[in-house]
Amino acid sequence: MKHTKTNVFTTIAGVIRKYKKKYCLASQEKLIELVGSFYGVRIKRRQLNYHLADLRKMGYIKTIRRVRRRSDGTLCLQTSATCITPAGYYALWKMGCEWAKKMYDKLVKKYCPKIAAAIAEANDIDMEELMRRRAMAKEVMKTPEFKKAFGLDGDDRRYVPNF
Repeated sequence: MKHTKTNVFTTIAGVIRKYKKKYCLASQEKLIELVGSFYGVRIKRRQLNYHLADLRKMGYIKTIRRVRRRSDGTLCLQTSATCITPAGYYALWKMGCEWAKKMYDKLVKKYCPKIAAAIAEANDIDMEELMRRRAMAKEVMKTPEFKKAFGLDGDDRRYVPNF
């Protein structure tokens, strides 16, 4: 079961996507059940915690402890909220989840404006340069080297096969 860590990660991502939230509130038992039903992998709670720790160490997820007070004033632990980090969304996008790219772009724009500006500058099209290249392409297509390379230097009357 060498891909169990990936199965746990994609299960968390699936829960986040299904409920359209930025976090997953599924308990450990529910995650074990979901991994078992969707991937056919049976894991124990301890193994799940090892996988979650590895995902945290790799920077793909972060967990936020949730605590509330009961009416008598004592603390009550709730299930932790598991969030996917920008690195996690990037890893999901590399795995083939197109929706993760949108979330990655949102998070980078919000938390890393310098990186977002660099990405936007790289994607901006310089119209002057584009027009210069288009004009140059027309001239290049008229050269004999180009015509020879693409087999356009022969007879202008092409033989059209009769099917």
